[in-house]
Amino acid sequence: KLHIPELGNDSYRGISARDGVVILGGEDGKVVMLQGDQVQVFKLDGGDGLEIRDIAAMDLENTVLMGSGYPAKIFRRKGTSFSEVYQNNNTGAFLNSIAFWNEQKGIGFGDAIQGKLLVIVTEDGGYSWREIGNQEDEAAPEVDESEHGFAASGTSLIVGEPGEAWIALGGGKEGGAARVLKTEDYGRSWTSYSTSLDADSPSKGIFSLALYKNQRLIAVGGDYEDPSLSNAGGVGFSIDGGKTWQSSTSPTLGYRSCVAVKEDLVLATGPTGIDLSKDQGTTWLPLIKSMKNDSFNSLAVDTDGTVWIAGKNGLLAKMIIDM
Repeated sequence: KLHIPELGNDSYRGISARDGVVILGGEDGKVVMLQGDQVQVFKLDGGDGLEIRDIAAMDLENTVLMGSGYPAKIFRRKGTSFSEVYQNNNTGAFLNSIAFWNEQKGIGFGDAIQGKLLVIVTEDGGYSWREIGNQEDEAAPEVDESEHGFAASGTSLIVGEPGEAWIALGGGKEGGAARVLKTEDYGRSWTSYSTSLDADSPSKGIFSLALYKNQRLIAVGGDYEDPSLSNAGGVGFSIDGGKTWQSSTSPTLGYRSCVAVKEDLVLATGPTGIDLSKDQGTTWLPLIKSMKNDSFNSLAVDTDGTVWIAGKNGLLAKMIIDM
């Protein structure tokens, strides 16, 4: 656990780690950038009231930030500062996650507006965004009025091969299962798949997805209102790109808001600790239990394998796993 005064007591959910540069997204448009012993703090112009819950960093100079709150906004680094590049004033436009296939093409999604998820795409590296559904032969996915995404770590949307992406949902009907939506044409059309994870209340569902190899997906979630609850309905995996799902035979120790792949290992974190899977989500082992006053939100794996964990009360931790 690192002591960095500039982090203050904020809660951090958005996190990116790449080539030794760690970027954290906090509250009220606060962004903290760490590189070695250097710490930079940004206060986004227009970021008041927004939590920066997702960060896509191609490199130090090409970083895109997602602001969750009202109005929904996206910021893009230009030179040494960040500028607002997207704003949606619809009261239902709560952004959950963004992701990029390459330096130019990216996608994001937010909660439903008039029965359809808000899906946005960019083809110029995040400088401009457009909403799916405004052109011919494309449509945003329809959802039940009780369904929504989660922005707990900015990882409920992931991308794979060019054009391929998955969105995770929760908050379905009583007795229902969480759904995963998949596109193979850069968000122009979507296919729905039911999973093995529970989603029968507003606080339940899939909170995070990770892609391993050969179309193997790992999903983690649970119930954020009961973070210590551990059951098979909170974690699962797919070996066919999300078409069919299986429950993990030994689940994580509680609700998990973020999952990430480190080589052949998979890590999941949430308020109560961190779990490790050596078999890509089939079984989980407890790795770290959170201490008093600590609560983990998200994690990111740097290019050198270092694991960074962000959380509440200015928490930032660094973990080296040698196995």
